[in-house]
Amino acid sequence: MSTQTPHASHARHLTALLIGFILSLNTALVADEVEDDILVTATRSQKSQQDVLVATTVINREEIKNSGANDLAEILRFVAGIEIGRNGGPGQTTSVFMRGTESNHTLVLIDGVEMNPGTIGGAALQNINPDIIERIEIVKGPRSALYGSEAVGGVINVITRNAQQSSINTSLSYGSFEHKQVSASSTYRDEGRFASFTLAWQDTNGFASLRNQTEKSAHNNLSLNLQAGLHVYAQELEFKHWQASGNTKYYGFDTLNFVTAPLDQDFQNSVTALAVTSNLSDNWQSQVTLAQANDLIEQNQLDFFFFPEPQKDRVETERLSVDWQNSIQVNNYEIIAGAYFEREDADSLSFGSAFSDPTEAKALYASIDAPLGDIQSNLAMRYTDHETAGDQLSWNIDLGYSITGNLKTGLTSGRAFRAPDATDRYGFGGNPDLKTEESTSISAHLDWQTHYGGFKLEIFQTKIDDLIESVNIDPVNFIFQNINIAETEIKGIELAHKIHLGAWNLDTTATMQSPKNTFDDSLLLRRARRTLSTHVRRDFAAINFGLQLLASSERADIDAVSFAPVLSGGYVLANMTAAWQLNDNLSLFGKIDNLLDTEYATAAGYRQAERNYQLSLRMEY
Repeated sequence: MSTQTPHASHARHLTALLIGFILSLNTALVADEVEDDILVTATRSQKSQQDVLVATTVINREEIKNSGANDLAEILRFVAGIEIGRNGGPGQTTSVFMRGTESNHTLVLIDGVEMNPGTIGGAALQNINPDIIERIEIVKGPRSALYGSEAVGGVINVITRNAQQSSINTSLSYGSFEHKQVSASSTYRDEGRFASFTLAWQDTNGFASLRNQTEKSAHNNLSLNLQAGLHVYAQELEFKHWQASGNTKYYGFDTLNFVTAPLDQDFQNSVTALAVTSNLSDNWQSQVTLAQANDLIEQNQLDFFFFPEPQKDRVETERLSVDWQNSIQVNNYEIIAGAYFEREDADSLSFGSAFSDPTEAKALYASIDAPLGDIQSNLAMRYTDHETAGDQLSWNIDLGYSITGNLKTGLTSGRAFRAPDATDRYGFGGNPDLKTEESTSISAHLDWQTHYGGFKLEIFQTKIDDLIESVNIDPVNFIFQNINIAETEIKGIELAHKIHLGAWNLDTTATMQSPKNTFDDSLLLRRARRTLSTHVRRDFAAINFGLQLLASSERADIDAVSFAPVLSGGYVLANMTAAWQLNDNLSLFGKIDNLLDTEYATAAGYRQAERNYQLSLRMEY
């Protein structure tokens, strides 16, 4: 079965015209030099993005602000190699697939601290408000050698707003679906101390998330971000706290009437960290980070599968961690070495089943960044003693070579793993004897960069063994069990082109991949074989104009209404933004999402927003 997308012909013409426009631009225009971003996620140390040997994307504060996005997923959907599946509109369950891997194979960090739940699924991207984000660092490919379980497809590190300088910012927004948003932030920085505070509130009526339903799925979110730091002699003390809480209406299974019905749930996500950094010598820096992460969902309707006393479903993950990292510089060699400990408590009351599962993990990790003649290398290894995954040895080998000053090539490979979570083992269809999912990946790239842009080609392959799937082992009695049955192989190519010409900024990426289950040669669900993303930006004096285009081919899926296998049609999505700087302190921002009013789905059976609008007033002092 295939879902035909309306406006497909119109969309194809728009795509062709836009690509032709990009390719025909006169490169004789006066060009601006491209700034190089600094990131820490790829190697656990500060590095220029040009010097990092693996595929990375950095999205800075200005880009986040000019996107007009209402949650993290709305930003990530335009990144090469990333696909988003969303069960409807604002606040609905959202999945991220990086380079064709599973939705629970991407590790999401808040300021370097893991926020993935230990119960089910991936991190709650739909609850992360862009108003609290300073920048986003994305590393594609395995990184279990540095971060442990779940970093199979890659890592997304959300760096929250910090005190670059003393300032006050406020924003008021209103848009379609009765969307209202208010945010305020204040930062203070003086010699030796700093503090920042951000408060953001969203409320929307949303729209009916399920295709055959009419009641709107409303959502609200109150987010808070705090940071404070103090420099004392050779030490720095830093405290960070982020939290998001609110309520989301959605369509789920009514256990009393055995029908799909509108339900609602309260959520709360938080990450708190205290870090002490000591400069033990000119060449040795040591940092100890104590952190707590919490992921809580509480249903507001009774679950009648709990008999004879119905209860409200509730799932919660609380994770306590200690990370001791040392950075040592010896001549041209940079060594990172550390130890990590975590205790994760996962509790669940859901669909008549209950469990409480504490899990501990201990790890030692090390990496070395070293020149080997004309070859730059980064080697990393991690030994993990995981209570459920057992002993795991993860590694990365990253190599780079400069052919000329502007032309580089490289090869990366690595082994990663994902430990079965508590729901895999004890939830619906739970199996306590599950094996650990393990992967090996390899990629090669060619990278040409100038002061005005560049071109990058990357070829990648990932093989995953012992993938966990839910299997109907008794069709008569409808009994399912989680089993290590699947093996997957993902092969792909990523192309990226970036150019900055005077007031024009053009970014185009394309991904072609073959995400397959090698057990039966089927396509992996919700992953497209081809995607194209283009972002055109133009400054007109005080006005900044932007146009984003996302084209995706068809995807295999399971329809949420009929439960039948389907092939969701491809689509083209266009968004337009404009920012007008009224004076030094005041600006107007407007956006039109889904400019073509395309009917499409990123999760079969669930609606996505029709053409919609948003207007914002921003004040900065």
